[in-house]
Amino acid sequence: MSSSAQPSSLLLFTSSQAPLPTRYPHPHKPRFVIPPLVHRTLHNALDAKPADGSDSNGDTSAPGFQVDQGCLILPHPDSMVKHDLPPSSRTPTPPSEAVNHADTNVVNDAVHSEGDMELTLKLHLVGSSSAEERTRWVDEALSTLSTYKGLGAGSVDTLLVGWKGVDYKGKKTAVSEFFGCGAEGLEGGGGAEASEEVEEEVRDSWGRIVEALKGEGEQRVKRLGTMYLPLGVLQRLTTGNGKVQKPEINMLDTPDCHHLPKEYSGFAKEHAVELWAGGGGEGADPLPDAELHNLLQEFASPLGLKSISDLIPLRADQLKYDLASPSSVQPGVQVKWVLGYTVLSKARNVVKDRGYVISATL
Repeated sequence: MSSSAQPSSLLLFTSSQAPLPTRYPHPHKPRFVIPPLVHRTLHNALDAKPADGSDSNGDTSAPGFQVDQGCLILPHPDSMVKHDLPPSSRTPTPPSEAVNHADTNVVNDAVHSEGDMELTLKLHLVGSSSAEERTRWVDEALSTLSTYKGLGAGSVDTLLVGWKGVDYKGKKTAVSEFFGCGAEGLEGGGGAEASEEVEEEVRDSWGRIVEALKGEGEQRVKRLGTMYLPLGVLQRLTTGNGKVQKPEINMLDTPDCHHLPKEYSGFAKEHAVELWAGGGGEGADPLPDAELHNLLQEFASPLGLKSISDLIPLRADQLKYDLASPSSVQPGVQVKWVLGYTVLSKARNVVKDRGYVISATL
């Protein structure tokens, strides 16, 4: 970028379902789903740009990215498929980004009509902020998706909300440990609970989100649910939250050999809360600050990101990033929210579009 001031915020849209493995050293666990997709997006957006980040006319916002009022937007908005435009006027998908995987039924062509489209969103609220600010992030995420992708301008079919620090996956039981995957869990217990502070944040922000999206005169979302709530939190949010609407769905990211205790599924059935299993593997913090920092470091120069000059190294034990030592590199980016979206053609029962949107401060 030609300007000396770096952007103050970031909007990043994954533009392909073909992951590109990251190049920086990272802990063996957990393995994140989103960083390889972001890595592919960054290369798709920037590989064709001049090294100084400008074109022959000195335009710093084309073709790979745009800086709008201090917000760095990747890839450039003009290159994104927009579902509120007629098919003939949509930007075609480059051959290098076209996807037609038989195992996922992803097809990057135009949605036939708005009536045929079913939109499911998973919003991870991961930044540190107040419940009031998190509620604004929900509106910000929906508005961002509508503005740049033409999705959800009318009504969203399903929106699931998750919070950092709330990540219940079920539990391994003695039976499943002994016999292997497929054995039904027989042990009781609702699994790990969120801390009191996190649960208070969940309950407060949930009430505000329900009021904002499904309050009197508001029906911006047809079905509103949660992600990864342990049994105790789900019980208190469902039966002990006053007049606030309970979650209609609770999605659980259940790995192999993990099972829900009978009292969990029994409670959900009794109170008409749908349980969705197999959430996609994102986890409650799908793109930690250190991961996004290291992803952006490779492209910091053309993007003008002066706060992201060095990689964050691993600790000596290789288990986590080294963020505690006095000389450690601190993340130059803070993720606020991560939004996953899936567009399903109901007539053909195939996924027409899917991806992630990341919002962060720099």
